[in-house]
Amino acid sequence: MPVYHFTYHAYGTWLPDKPRGYTRHKTGIHPPDPRMAQRYRDNMAEPPASFPRTVQRALIDELITACDRQSYQPHAAATDKTHLHVIVAWKTTRAWRRVRAGLQHSLSRRLNQGFGKRTWFVAHPSRKRVKDKGHYDYLIQRYLPDHRGWKWDYQRGLYL
Repeated sequence: MPVYHFTYHAYGTWLPDKPRGYTRHKTGIHPPDPRMAQRYRDNMAEPPASFPRTVQRALIDELITACDRQSYQPHAAATDKTHLHVIVAWKTTRAWRRVRAGLQHSLSRRLNQGFGKRTWFVAHPSRKRVKDKGHYDYLIQRYLPDHRGWKWDYQRGLYL
C-alpha cells in the first residue's frame, strides 16, 4: 500500500527569495534569488493566497471528506498559513499523481465555495513517498506537530 506525504503550498507564498532557497518544478532546489522572485511576482495573476485558521480548519475537514469519497486512508495533516501537509495511503494501483491531483481539486473546490473563488494552491504540490516505518514515525511524531496551525491524525483527531 503506497503511503505519501503531499505538501500543498498556498499560491504565491513560496517564492525564490525565501532564505532557505526555492524549488522549481522538475529542476530541484535552488539558492535564494531575489531577481527571480520579482519575475514570479510580476507574472502572478492574483495576490498571494494565505490560510488563516478558519481556512486551515476547512482544509483538514475537506481532506477527511475527500479521502472518504475517493477511498483513500488519511493518516495525518498539519497546517500553517502558507501550506498544508498530508500523509495519505491507498490500496488501489492508482498513481500518486492522480491521488495528489484529486485531493487538490477537492481542497480547491471547498475553499472556493467557502471563502471565495481564486487560485488557492501552486500548480505542482510536492510529494515524497514515505519510505518506511521510521520515516512515517518521524513525520507523525516530530515533523507535523512542529507546525503552527491545526493538526489532525487518525489516532487523536483534530487538535491545535
